[in-house]
Amino acid sequence: MKIYEAVTGAIAAGKSVRMLTALQNTDVFSLGEKSCIYDATRIDANPSHAAAWQAQYTALAENKLDATQFLAETLLPQSQLVLLGGGHVSLALAEVCARLDFSVTVIDDRADFASSARFPMADSVLCLPFSDAFAQLSCGENTYFAIMTRGHQSDALCLALALQQPHAYVGMIGSVRKNAMVKEKLLREGISHALIAQVHAPIGKAIGAQSPAEIAISIAAELIETRHAHGCGCVLEPAVCDALCIGGAVAVTILSKHGSAPRDTGTRMVVLPGGTAVGTVGGGAAEFEAIQTACKMIADADAQPQILTFAMSNTDAALSGMICGGEVTVLLERL
Repeated sequence: MKIYEAVTGAIAAGKSVRMLTALQNTDVFSLGEKSCIYDATRIDANPSHAAAWQAQYTALAENKLDATQFLAETLLPQSQLVLLGGGHVSLALAEVCARLDFSVTVIDDRADFASSARFPMADSVLCLPFSDAFAQLSCGENTYFAIMTRGHQSDALCLALALQQPHAYVGMIGSVRKNAMVKEKLLREGISHALIAQVHAPIGKAIGAQSPAEIAISIAAELIETRHAHGCGCVLEPAVCDALCIGGAVAVTILSKHGSAPRDTGTRMVVLPGGTAVGTVGGGAAEFEAIQTACKMIADADAQPQILTFAMSNTDAALSGMICGGEVTVLLERL
């Protein structure tokens, strides 16, 4: 499905994507038909339906979109955490944030503090002067900077460079006095008050943290808070993005859930030819049945999209370790 190629390309470039999916066959739309917008670009799966899609985007903007006929999603790239400095707090924060679905990049100009051996959980480790390292970053609206270098001068340099990049968050470790000195230096160098006001300094939530691990938790809490404040959306993991571009595979998307179903609306799994699943829509019997149905669709080149609802009884839930049962409705579509 070519529209997924556009979506995943935008996601790979660090952009968020707004997407509408038709949930019924109508006089205009077919079940599973899509349109998406990123930056100022709109792509319709069927260009002849451009006017009809525009009407739906207008309805969405006015909070009048019919949720029984269309799924509206904001698809987000994986959050990127850039750790500027490879000290003890950075190490603890990398360990936490790798578990929170952040892509972690570590930068330090000291080889002992910037190595894959020290940061095995990081996606990228750069041992470079900070000014050179910034040239190698691909930043977007989902980029988070945590400045924790070994000195005031490096902090000031990294803060100035970070504020010039697209970002969701910039935080800097240090005392109130030290952070005030750095901010005053940047003001003298021409950085605007508006930009400097965006900086979280001192970094982290005020929980009385003392040890590197506690400070890391306080920073992670602030990152999570910021991520949720930027609006709800579904993060498309890189492996799922790649799988969505494989012809003949089947995408399984959660449309709604009730009860203790473990994954949220918009979560995607892709079943590849051969039956291997990339991603998960929650595991258990529901996922097994979805995979079985997807395999049948893979075998049928003419298979049409379909919507299925899977219910889990309280007894089934107990066997899976959950407190109560639930229900999940999914859209299956051949790519």
